[in-house]
Amino acid sequence: MARLGLTAGSVLLLGALSAAQCAALSCQERGLFALRGELAGLSEHHQINDLSDVFAKAVAGQEDHLMNPTVGALLSEPLALDPNAWALARQGSVHGQIDTLRRLAGWRVAPMQQRAGDPLSVERPASKTMGILLDHFAAVDKAMAEALRQVSTTDRLAVIDGIPGWLDRIASNLDDEVVRELVMRVAGSIDYAALRRALGLLLAVTGPEYRERLVRELRDDRPIPRPSWLSPSFQGSFLYARQTSDGPVLVGGAGPNTYGEPAELVIDLGGDDLYSASIDWVVDLAGNDMYLSSKDGALGAGLFSAGMILDAAGNDVYSGGRIAQGAGLFGVGVLWDVSGDDIYTAQELAQGAAMFGAGLLVDLAGDDRFAGTKFNQGFGGPRGLGGLLDVAGRDLYVAGAKHASSYGTPENYQAFSQGAGMGLRHDAGGGVGVLWDGAGDDRYLAGNFSQGMGYYLGLGLLLDDAGNDAYTGSRYAQGTAAHLGVGALIDRQGNDRYAAKTAANQGAAWDLSIAMLLDCMGDDHYLGGELALGAGEQNGIGLFYEGGGSDRYDNRAKAFGYSGAATYDGGRGAGNLGVFVDEGTDLDFYPRDHAPQNGIRRASGELGVFVDR
Repeated sequence: MARLGLTAGSVLLLGALSAAQCAALSCQERGLFALRGELAGLSEHHQINDLSDVFAKAVAGQEDHLMNPTVGALLSEPLALDPNAWALARQGSVHGQIDTLRRLAGWRVAPMQQRAGDPLSVERPASKTMGILLDHFAAVDKAMAEALRQVSTTDRLAVIDGIPGWLDRIASNLDDEVVRELVMRVAGSIDYAALRRALGLLLAVTGPEYRERLVRELRDDRPIPRPSWLSPSFQGSFLYARQTSDGPVLVGGAGPNTYGEPAELVIDLGGDDLYSASIDWVVDLAGNDMYLSSKDGALGAGLFSAGMILDAAGNDVYSGGRIAQGAGLFGVGVLWDVSGDDIYTAQELAQGAAMFGAGLLVDLAGDDRFAGTKFNQGFGGPRGLGGLLDVAGRDLYVAGAKHASSYGTPENYQAFSQGAGMGLRHDAGGGVGVLWDGAGDDRYLAGNFSQGMGYYLGLGLLLDDAGNDAYTGSRYAQGTAAHLGVGALIDRQGNDRYAAKTAANQGAAWDLSIAMLLDCMGDDHYLGGELALGAGEQNGIGLFYEGGGSDRYDNRAKAFGYSGAATYDGGRGAGNLGVFVDEGTDLDFYPRDHAPQNGIRRASGELGVFVDR
């Protein structure tokens, strides 16, 4: 295969670094440097500057739409490719990753703001650590009251009543004017600083020290006589039970327990337990547990509220409805599972998902399975922070098998999942949605708008650090974006397989958006639809980087550094940009009848770049 040397821009960027500095770069950073080098080599072409100006003007025109600052910065300087803005940093802990995610979403809070509030009205907590947790949860409740103070009861009930219909219907905006006015009125009444405080307080109690102290302090306690006021829906042995105005506060023993009615707080020491009701705060320290609830806003979720599940051990089953399993809608939800081979199933807006709030699902270990319908698995809607972070294990992620494609394509479904940031067009800019998997041979299956996808001022990232992974998607999947969105899929190592159908895949951008697929190393295989592998249309910037290995490409139409049509708004006085870079000396395989040529392709003021070094 013919090879092309470094462009002038690449030499300038990489040559400025010492050998030690180059070696210290992560593969992800090297990929971004390589792409920036190609863009710098094109800086003499006025079309590039025209395209940057069009992006900056478009962003300036969206300032009234609750725009996320990170997304605004990326779109305002679309060719900068700042590594700090494109992916989670190289952190040593999951808390470090979450801190970076909160920075991207604008959800960070100074530590001095994360203070406990007045204790819950609980007489004589079972232990000192339980008292500390009660203080934290009381402070969360106080922060939520501040966040929702300006939202009327009538509006809250109207939103709750309308959730099934509008979560089902949303494709790109709120098509019902009454619903639109309601949602935007409530969104404008929220105190987001208070929501950020609530999230910070919940994350502050996820460290192992609290769980270890609870075990030490409670393990020698004996069961108490069953209180007469305790409902028969609660079964098993209990070490502590107190009634509060918000429901029971219970400490369950080491055997199997059933929690069948709503409660304020449950701490459970062990046993295979069943949770079949909405419980605000759960700390379960051991056992193969089942969490079952079809209620909207349950299982570590917040619907005009906050909720948390912290499960320390066991092979657990989580089965939920809408707004579940680390999700927030005008609220905050956290589900934190420390170990075990777990199963998660849910409906819309679940598994690390949020709109006008925050939702985090964190799983630290085990071979896990996740299944959802739409707005799942790292989804950030308007003013939302949504993250699914799975540290290790061979995992399966499935999203999108319920809602038919908005394009009418048979056997295609909507997903908006697996690292998706989505806004409501012309009303509210999107948030930040991230799916991060730290290790393991994983499988990702999703419908339309998924796997590192950004839509209307939303930022979506799918990040996989290690393993031989398989990605399967539909339209707008695998590092893609549309309508002022920013999306990226970054796979740091492994022999991976990418398959997507229909259109707009694998580094494809449409309509003033930025999209990227960056695979750092490995023998990889790509199969995509039309518009893929570094392709842009309608003033889109599509970027593709493959860092090494013997790779096979089976894409044929509008691919390999493709720059297509620009007709929206008369072309806006600029073209598109598509960049494809494959590095490394291993032999790569391209379609025989579509073997691309090295160099720059230019037509009608539009730019396409193909480089195989």
